[in-house]
Amino acid sequence: MRVRWLVGLVAGLLLWSLTPPPRGPQGSAWPEWSRARSTSTNTSPRLVTVTCSGGKGPRPPARVALLLGQGIELNRADAEGLSALPGIGPVLAERIIAVRAARGGFSTIAELAEVPGIGPRLLARLAPLLEVAPVH
Repeated sequence: MRVRWLVGLVAGLLLWSLTPPPRGPQGSAWPEWSRARSTSTNTSPRLVTVTCSGGKGPRPPARVALLLGQGIELNRADAEGLSALPGIGPVLAERIIAVRAARGGFSTIAELAEVPGIGPRLLARLAPLLEVAPVH
């Protein structure tokens, strides 16, 4: 009994391994949605570089800055940039901008606690991700 079962299993695996994969409409073994498409005829690879040299020059977008391990400048970030921070949604980002405008900018990260909706736990999460630079 066990021998028949083992022979059946081996035969099934052999047939399965010899079966070709299903083909998509254009002869590809992968489904259409799994391929990235480009309408460009340029086939050279695209390289994206972000250069930040010691605070001089333009800063990268907030999400890129977070991925690069850089802080987001609290006095210059827009609502979209602030929304990239964990725990900050669009409503809280607008509150931060309103308080910042009323104060004329933040001088320390601790002043962010004055924004309604930011408590000590959220402030502790945000502190390593933020930088405070003077407003020009």
